[in-house]
Amino acid sequence: MDKNSTGRRKLLLLAMAVFAVVIIGSALLINMDRETHKEAIRQVIPDISEKDLEDLSARPVYAAYGRVRNNQDLDAIINSADADLEERHFFYPEGPVFGYSVNHLDCIMVYLDEEAAVNRTTTDEIYGVIESHARAGGTNNTPVLFVRTLQITPDTTLQRPERASAQPTPREGTSYLDIHGAGGRSVLLYPEDEEYPAIETECRELIGGIRSQLKMSYTRDELAAMKRNGTYVALHFSRPTTFETSYIVDRAPLNITINEAVFFLDRDEERNMVITPAQNGAGVWTTSRDRATLRKLAVPVLIEEGRGSTSFGKNLTYTSINLPPAPEKVVLYTVVTPAITAENVSTMAERMGLKGTVREADGQFTLSDSPYSLEVHRQSGRVALIDIPRWMMPNARDLPANLPPDERATEIAAQYLTDAGLMPRDAVLCGVEHPEIVESNERGETTGIAYEAVQVSYCRKIDGRPVVGSEMTVDVGGGGDILNVYKIWRDFAAGEEIAIITPREALEELKILGVPADPMRRQTVEITGIELGYYEAGATEDPAHLVPVYIFTGTVTDGSTETSFVRYVAASPKFRGEIPWVKS
Repeated sequence: MDKNSTGRRKLLLLAMAVFAVVIIGSALLINMDRETHKEAIRQVIPDISEKDLEDLSARPVYAAYGRVRNNQDLDAIINSADADLEERHFFYPEGPVFGYSVNHLDCIMVYLDEEAAVNRTTTDEIYGVIESHARAGGTNNTPVLFVRTLQITPDTTLQRPERASAQPTPREGTSYLDIHGAGGRSVLLYPEDEEYPAIETECRELIGGIRSQLKMSYTRDELAAMKRNGTYVALHFSRPTTFETSYIVDRAPLNITINEAVFFLDRDEERNMVITPAQNGAGVWTTSRDRATLRKLAVPVLIEEGRGSTSFGKNLTYTSINLPPAPEKVVLYTVVTPAITAENVSTMAERMGLKGTVREADGQFTLSDSPYSLEVHRQSGRVALIDIPRWMMPNARDLPANLPPDERATEIAAQYLTDAGLMPRDAVLCGVEHPEIVESNERGETTGIAYEAVQVSYCRKIDGRPVVGSEMTVDVGGGGDILNVYKIWRDFAAGEEIAIITPREALEELKILGVPADPMRRQTVEITGIELGYYEAGATEDPAHLVPVYIFTGTVTDGSTETSFVRYVAASPKFRGEIPWVKS
């Protein structure tokens, strides 16, 4: 959908609540439900996986510009812009920027101090600097996400939990792995342990994949605070160890010598980071590998070692809950790979009323017929249709007065999906919402609505159980026009029955893996719902099955704040580590 990136810069200002911190501070806000927030991020990163999207949409993304494309050397762009940004006093403490990186999704992440004064003009100016350096290199429409987050300071990290969790003491004089859960539990592995070689090898691969160093650092106290409340793997070396990385400096790979490397498994901002602690502060690097393999290896160890333990989560109190009944076995459904060809995509486009040539690139088929752009992912069958000039863009047509009533919008959406051959037999209407862009003045006061649509959502169940990850939405705009269609909805076939863990065992695993809590304060966790369902992987993944999962919903409270959460726990031990943590 490169047509979306010609001659026009997209700006989406988002407000999100993460860990009970509401990020609001701009002259223009978009009040979005979670699904529309995800769609806005997709505009910048069209091929983002559902797992990545869940992680990213749970973060305090404040502004998003541009679009990911193949010909952008983002490391060169942001490194080139560094001196210019510093000269204009955008870096902390004179300005709001305290770090930046290029994430594994090929998008620049700019980290803004949450307490700094920032508005649309600020991000426009910063983006203008970055974009000017991109244009000097022959590209444009650089993908940039601005994230507002609270900087960790020594003042906050010197606090200690009211009750410290007992942790194992590592042996001296030997290398070891520290696998730590957000619930507070650490497991130490040594070279003679069965699981050690595979995990150490993957850690070394991540270090070797280092491709850049970030303009940010953590003190030892800051990193210690992050580790107390995070799920991570730390590889400790018995002596300083040198690695050749993929980071090219002066036309040669950079060698780094380290004593320890830390890989966070549940923090999106560190998703493709390697953190190397040192006496004068932790180095922060990006790596070309993500943490999916490491998570699959480490999470089962954490769960197995943590079972029956009471030495974690000392500051968390879980309220009692009536556990629902659950079967001993469930059917494991096999994913049926769709037969996506240029011919059937062309047929789909014709049924949508689109004309044009179907092209294949980067694992998907695309067709452009102004104002629409259509993408169909070959591997998953994911469909994305966008009215480029109008969807999630302020305009004179998509305003409240021009929208059809919800009931009529639902009829329009259903008819469109049916006519296009996209309506699955098992689709059930599950919601109607109104994503909108709100105009505000410099004082943050709402002055009007610049955009609004009616979003119709569908969900599905298998054997009466919800399928999380399956998603189908239609955005209906002014005059009943279709602005956006998104569908990830794989076919499946019944396989064998497999044994699953009980709700009580799943709850125990949830406590080990952790919920969004602050380990420095006593807090109460209330589980408000436990449901057995299935998980469908993201569009760019190649899953073999719809995975049985327990879906936990709940809140964490400390008397003054309340944070809602959703967590998935694999219902079968064989799928541990393949299910993402979901924060909302």
